[in-house]
Amino acid sequence: MQPNKLSKLLLPCAIAASLISANVLANSTTYTVGFTTVPDISITSVTPMDFGAGLGLGATASCALNFSNTTGDTDYPGDVILNLATSAGAAGSTAGELTGTGCEASAGLTGTFGVYEVSGVAGGTVNVTINDITAGVDFNYASAGCIGTYDNGADGDSCTSIAASGSPQSVILATSGDTVGNSVGSGIPAPGVTRILLAGAITATQTHTAGQALSENFTIDVTY
Repeated sequence: MQPNKLSKLLLPCAIAASLISANVLANSTTYTVGFTTVPDISITSVTPMDFGAGLGLGATASCALNFSNTTGDTDYPGDVILNLATSAGAAGSTAGELTGTGCEASAGLTGTFGVYEVSGVAGGTVNVTINDITAGVDFNYASAGCIGTYDNGADGDSCTSIAASGSPQSVILATSGDTVGNSVGSGIPAPGVTRILLAGAITATQTHTAGQALSENFTIDVTY
């Protein structure tokens, strides 16, 4: 009968061991996983685009607002207006001039670049799409311009040409590293922003009368 006693003594030990093991497995601790969604993208008008009083009265009159984002060109729009720190520096003397068939630019009339500011997450990549006016009642608009893209450091920013109408152009918003140490130009952006600078050309779609104020609507789409 000794084997039976031995079995009875071993059994409680086995149960105790099982209970201890079960208690260890059942022990749990709750931890928190946190994250913050990116802020909404916003876009505001800093300076509305205006072709001034240069457009002629003819049904096909056209005015182009002089612009280039190529470093060294005399019509570079300038670092200050764009909040950039690049090697291009100040705006050229011909920036803003109007040219074109039927454009009354001989009187020294100039236009005004459109400047639009985008705000989002610092250092984030956004896609900017400019949608031209192709069926305007008074005139059509073909866009030209560039968008600031930042390098997270002193100088070295660039003004990236906008893509064709309806096509997104990817750019990088400024970070805190872009706000200090810039030795070229005067543009110092705030983190999480960039600026779109627009010029381009307008072409009348009908005959107009003298002194007539004209306007059409175009859209800018910005997404992450």
